[in-house]
Amino acid sequence: MYHIAKKNGWKLPDSYEGYAFLSYESEPLPTKYLSSAEVLKFRDEAWQKYFTNPAYLELVERKFGSQERKNIEDMASIRLKRKLLGD
Repeated sequence: MYHIAKKNGWKLPDSYEGYAFLSYESEPLPTKYLSSAEVLKFRDEAWQKYFTNPAYLELVERKFGSQERKNIEDMASIRLKRKLLGD
């Protein structure tokens, strides 16, 4: 991916934090159709939708118990701040 980004002239993160998925500085690569900010916004929204889905939470509770479900609900209640998105 690094070589593809360099070949296409895509901006790469300036620091290691920019490569970190959960970092405030997170800066994913753009696509042919989406900017880095749009990719990040989509990724965060998809993550939130998945981990707050009632069917998923019920499955977790059946398989691993109510404490693990609560752990996931607690985790999903924290909205990550993103520099790229203006937070």
